[in-house]
Amino acid sequence: MENSKRRRDKRYRLQIPLVIRWGHKRLECLTQDVSYRGLFVEMDDPPRVRELIQIEAFLPPDEIAFASHGMTVWALRPEDAGDRAPGAGIQFYAMGQERPKWEMFINHIRKTAELVPDLRESAGDAADPINRKHPRFRVRLEVKPRTFDELMTMYSRDVSRGGMFLATPKTLAVDTELQLDVKHPEVDLTFSLEAIVRRVSDGSNPGIGIEFQGMGDRERDAFYEFIHTHIPDLDEIELVDSDDPHLE
Repeated sequence: MENSKRRRDKRYRLQIPLVIRWGHKRLECLTQDVSYRGLFVEMDDPPRVRELIQIEAFLPPDEIAFASHGMTVWALRPEDAGDRAPGAGIQFYAMGQERPKWEMFINHIRKTAELVPDLRESAGDAADPINRKHPRFRVRLEVKPRTFDELMTMYSRDVSRGGMFLATPKTLAVDTELQLDVKHPEVDLTFSLEAIVRRVSDGSNPGIGIEFQGMGDRERDAFYEFIHTHIPDLDEIELVDSDDPHLE
């Protein structure tokens, strides 16, 4: 769903009904395609870019109830759509416990849905222009700030600086691609960040120096919203259950 770079995820052409909410609006609509990190939703009047969205659907093949938050990362309005359907590209945000449902759904449709070609790819993409010492592969790590202050420090210092050091005994090579799942210390929410290993430290203080990838203003804004958890524009959404101990 990114329109300036080669896509990070494969997209699958699939129409599923869903309900999206933003502000005080509610709309029943269809997806045009879906991917690991998000989806494109057909609609004549898409939300503005960076709008925070609530998404509700029943996922094939077993019609599993799914509800998550997302952010509009680009919008295609009718006057600009040409022969395409207007709508909004939405990237998931703070999926929490809903992520396994979406991953199971994507694993299912990989076998059945049509792959959407990325027309921006070219023969030149076959050869990586960077000569890497190690092959790049994706690894998933959890980052668990213990307090709100630690999470805020990560946002204000590490994200702004573009990288951080993670203490981990896990053996990783330089140039390994990472997905960091940042756990909120106070509520059951998770925020995913992209990173790459830039240096490795052995010995008594093992760990890795990482560089964040794709952290533009939009992603920093989304991370800030994740930190504060309460979303004023979506006052109809309950982020935790009414009997959750965090509400006491």
